[in-house]
Amino acid sequence: MNSFLTEYLNSKAKQLSNVIHKKMGFIRPLHIITFSLILNACGLMNLLNNKYIIFVFLFLTSYFGLLFNKIYAEKYNYDSIKVNYFHNVAEWVIIISVYMIISNLFKYKINNGTIVIFVIILLLCNLNYMLNKYNEKNSCIELWDKCIKTVMSKDIIDYIKNITIYFDESLTVLYLMIIITYLYFKN
Repeated sequence: MNSFLTEYLNSKAKQLSNVIHKKMGFIRPLHIITFSLILNACGLMNLLNNKYIIFVFLFLTSYFGLLFNKIYAEKYNYDSIKVNYFHNVAEWVIIISVYMIISNLFKYKINNGTIVIFVIILLLCNLNYMLNKYNEKNSCIELWDKCIKTVMSKDIIDYIKNITIYFDESLTVLYLMIIITYLYFKN
């Protein structure tokens, strides 16, 4: 189950993948991932130069590029271990680089309340992923899955799924961007 934003972005990514594959068939997922990393780096450079609006645009475009890459790779059978590995590494590079720049740039504006909100949002995103997208191949969260499913009944898990739908990846990125925007404009 995905949020309205994820469904919308996925539909746009599918439309774009048709156009890209028809008009520029030479493009491969590795090109898209590399482009997303470059957009993120350019966005971070703009943030360091106090051009926040450009940072937001480039960061969100970079995020859409990674989302587009998943759709494109699945649709045109470019899925491979190498592509999936590079995609996961790119996601972590983007997350960690943005975290490092934001935490250093706004270190005097971040307080305990902001940290608590960040942690709650990320925990709800993790819970959403675990309840909706967990499969046996991802055994790294197997202990977390067993713990949740032994403590909670099926009805409670279904209720939590309905709440955490608003904390999937796309909406979590949007929430975090709202908090970062608040930090940027905070005195």
